[in-house]
Parts: sequence; structure tokens; C-alpha cells
Amino acid sequence: MGLITYFSSGAPYDIITGNDDNQDSVISDRPAGERRNTGQGPGYANINLRLGRLWKLSDSPGRKFTLDIAAEAFNLFNRANLRSYVGNLKSPFFGRATSANDPRRLQFSLRFRF
Repeated sequence: MGLITYFSSGAPYDIITGNDDNQDSVISDRPAGERRNTGQGPGYANINLRLGRLWKLSDSPGRKFTLDIAAEAFNLFNRANLRSYVGNLKSPFFGRATSANDPRRLQFSLRFRF
């Protein structure tokens, strides 16, 4: 059995006005008093689990046969880990995520070694 866990705080993102306030032809100006990375996304949590079993099928000299069976779960609890937040104050999606990491994935394997 193997267990891998990942936990982290939310990723920061920039909050911008969506205007060219300083007339430099770039619309990534921040509101007055805002610094870089002042927006904060939610935390990240991911737990991966592996269950496996190895059998020796032959133990004679010169012949080693083994069978390995495993089941793996990635993002075991299917937590929605959101990312890529919209920081543009003019956007109707301000403060919302535009993507997420992978949902739960299950993987089964069978390996025969000779």
C-alpha cells in the first residue's frame, strides 16, 4: 500500500482594472493601492492511493516468474482543485476559476515478469 498526499495554500493572482489607466497601451494596470498577487485562490489538496500485491510464481534457480497486480486512485476523494482565476475587474467572471486539475482517475495494472 502506498499513500501520497499533496496540500498547499491557494495560488495568488493579480487583480487588474481592465483599463489602460497610465496610457502605456497595456491593459494590465492594477487598481490604486493594489499590489501584485493580492487575489488568493482556495487551497489545493490531493490524495493518491496505490494498493498492490506481488506473487512469486517460481523460485527455481535461473527461472524467476512474478505476477504484480495493482490498483491506483489519483485524486482519491475527487476534490475540485480549481486554478487560473480571472482577476479583471471588468469581467463578469471576476474572482472565478477558468479551469481545474484532473478529477479522480482509477488505474489497474497487471505485470508478469519472466
